[in-house]
Amino acid sequence: MADSKKRVEDSRAATDKRTKEYYDKQAKLKPTPTQHENDLARVGTPAEKPEADGSETEAEIAKRSGKEAVEDTDSHPPTPTQEENDLARMGNLPEGPAPVEPDPAAEPPPVSPPPPPPVTQTAKRER
Repeated sequence: MADSKKRVEDSRAATDKRTKEYYDKQAKLKPTPTQHENDLARVGTPAEKPEADGSETEAEIAKRSGKEAVEDTDSHPPTPTQEENDLARMGNLPEGPAPVEPDPAAEPPPVSPPPPPPVTQTAKRER
């Protein structure tokens, strides 16, 4: 019986420790982008270098989980930065392929035919 109580207490202590670590990490995080970076972007002045948000890096996550860090960045395109998103939203796309404009001489898409007229009921004729 004492052994069972000790296991429950150990389990509770481990849970409490993990919970405290989680909330300590969460308290150190900052929003991404920060309000200052949002204010700069709103007036058209993108931040020089985004502030670190305090989250774990891939290497830290891998170390904590006991796995190797993933270094494969060629398998997918890079995520656009906030500055690139802001420029795209304002129509100032960074260097790259030009946006495709619709061809004014192209035939417009087909228009669906109008719906049939509604069916009305007529009065029954008496015989």
